[in-house]
Amino acid sequence: FSLDLDVIKQAVERLTWVKSATVARVWPDSISVTVTRLDPVARWEDGRLVSREGIVFMPLVEEAGKTAMLPLILADTVEYAPEAIRFLKRFEDIAAKARARVQSVAVFLSRQLDRHFGDAARHGASIELGRAVSSDTVFERLQLVLDYYKQVCETLRGCPSFIDARYEHAFAARWPNSQFESNENSLGGR
Repeated sequence: FSLDLDVIKQAVERLTWVKSATVARVWPDSISVTVTRLDPVARWEDGRLVSREGIVFMPLVEEAGKTAMLPLILADTVEYAPEAIRFLKRFEDIAAKARARVQSVAVFLSRQLDRHFGDAARHGASIELGRAVSSDTVFERLQLVLDYYKQVCETLRGCPSFIDARYEHAFAARWPNSQFESNENSLGGR
């Protein structure tokens, strides 16, 4: 009878991986605690995790191996986490249509946004998308790159490791390490 349920609720919600908790008395002599966990959708650069709401939190030790394949968020400060997650979701939607996977999202103080993705064969390319001048600028730039990515790989006889897509309606691609390597070999024999 003497336990303060609000104190218990606050103590449970201070755990970094807890999104919310409800605490209730169960008569005659018990307490029920229900916990809603934060659902990680990305990794923060220092090893913490990021929820779909943009909350950066410490993972449970046993989750370390399960989260290794989540996209990585790079940013100057955790204040950019909600913005990075918002961009990540849109980038993942665009990349999925091209059978690509977003590996990381970088948000820097200058508000320049880098997006890194790997194609279905896991042959990764770093894509610089530049500043988010309008609400859809960086998404349109990523779509342009993905629309022409296969053609660029064929033209260069290998897939580029870096693409600069900061230009309006165009992008530049860095030559692959071996410009004479066949596209078939660079993609793992597809």
